[in-house]
Amino acid sequence: MSKRIYRFGKGYSGVWLTEMDIELLYLLWEHRILSLKELKYYSEELYGVKKVTLARKFQRWREEKIVTSKKYGDLTVHYRLAKNGYSILEAEGKIVQGDSHYKELSAPANQLPHFFGIRDVVIRTLVEVRKLKQSVLSLAPATMPYFENGSESVKPIIIPDWIIANSKGFLNLEIDTGTENQTEIEEKIENYVKYTQQRSNEIHDVLIVVMDNKDKYFKYNKDFGKNRSRRVANVKKAVLAANAQNHSNLRFYVSPLCRAHYMACNILTGQSALSAAERSSEVDAIESLLQMNNQFDFEITRLSGTDFYLPEVNSSLYADGHLLLTKKGSDEKKVVLVKIMEEGSTECLDQLNYLNRLQAESRYKRNVDKIIAFYRTTAEFENDSLGKPPLQNVIFGIKEELMRDMGASPFTKNPSEFKKGIGTPL
Repeated sequence: MSKRIYRFGKGYSGVWLTEMDIELLYLLWEHRILSLKELKYYSEELYGVKKVTLARKFQRWREEKIVTSKKYGDLTVHYRLAKNGYSILEAEGKIVQGDSHYKELSAPANQLPHFFGIRDVVIRTLVEVRKLKQSVLSLAPATMPYFENGSESVKPIIIPDWIIANSKGFLNLEIDTGTENQTEIEEKIENYVKYTQQRSNEIHDVLIVVMDNKDKYFKYNKDFGKNRSRRVANVKKAVLAANAQNHSNLRFYVSPLCRAHYMACNILTGQSALSAAERSSEVDAIESLLQMNNQFDFEITRLSGTDFYLPEVNSSLYADGHLLLTKKGSDEKKVVLVKIMEEGSTECLDQLNYLNRLQAESRYKRNVDKIIAFYRTTAEFENDSLGKPPLQNVIFGIKEELMRDMGASPFTKNPSEFKKGIGTPL
């Protein structure tokens, strides 16, 4: 890794900076203020830099007015650029001359978890994406205001907490501290709908992140609680109440803080919002895994989806797979529908609710015995919150578990039963 020297003042021996050092300074410029914990996490995860080494580096930089520091709230040290830090980025061509517009943070104490929580999510997301060698832009909302067409001179129609963008579109991050009621959340959601309807050529994803205290590394003074599944479910309910889940260029996801960076990475890298072809491929893989499972004693025959739905049902609401199961050595038959789930997706939840409702109201054209909602990984299944009441006609499967253990029971009713290893029969 190449180095260059920067000198500040007469006779000074100078500071040697690597490409990683320049990257860290630019990271500070992009995000205004970052905690030492965030900087340590970024450097260790991506470059293997020891925490103590980075702490000493920033202490040296602080002495040379490259960065300045302050303790907020929980006494955690936070850094921002100082005069010489801006000069270095100008010399490197990373920013234009005089672009030192970030001032001292001034926010009420009760807003600090929100301010730093969003940065925790962003930094962790950048780490996950850059581990995959993919590029994204991390954008403060002020650098890309979302104006309603014809109203560029007034207040933006919606101000995300942060924006991460790449060739796939824009990921808008929203931190939820639990203080907004459902009406306020719905109003924010409706503004996203209004904004994106005016920009049909843009793809926007919105990830609403519910604060929690589950992380062992990043901590907050306020007690948000470790299990935030109820709040996650209620926010999803607000999205569905606003009917915001059915737009071609706008998708909503809701996540607890502890899962946000994984979900954000999946969205940015195209692992969420599966195409019809990808969903069909997932059903193929699950079918093969079920046939190899020691506790699954059925032969599988594919059925046509058009045989199940009335003409008024839009094909986007169809299940991803329609299967006839014939018990081996018997005439017993069952018909099941397969729905591939995406963690946190309000669209997937809406579609699963609809399939469940059709069965509860006997509105399929032919008999359906069960709906099987399949998650790709165990973590996705355990952390997704679908709310209450339970989906009485739905059982769950996990592709990862079928791949890991051919002797495991293939289906479960809910996460608590799954963790105990209790299988659910068809």
